[in-house]
Amino acid sequence: MIKKTIQRPVKRRTPRPATLTASAFNRLSDDDKAKVYADCETITPATPSKPLAPRQRATWAKAKRKLGRPVVGRGHKVISTSIEAGLLKRADSFAKRRGVTRAALIADALNTIMQRAG
Repeated sequence: MIKKTIQRPVKRRTPRPATLTASAFNRLSDDDKAKVYADCETITPATPSKPLAPRQRATWAKAKRKLGRPVVGRGHKVISTSIEAGLLKRADSFAKRRGVTRAALIADALNTIMQRAG
């Protein structure tokens, strides 16, 4: 009895290009280096881009923004003022006991005074 074998087409894998080290690349001729550069350009062509949509632009702007303190009210303004040394020492210790910063204590005091004044 004769056995028939079915011949299937052999899938040939394309050979993986050998890894090119820097020293091996430096030993190539200028023409061969140009071929490698051209090959790299055809493998990863630059894709044309289009302008960002408004929503994408807003997301990109938010991602680029530097991290910092959150805006309270309309933001803050740095001022320079003089306070008697003893009063400042008492205010700092009072703020520490309340668990707030010096700036928060002063802002709270200003708000309280202005509310009372009407």
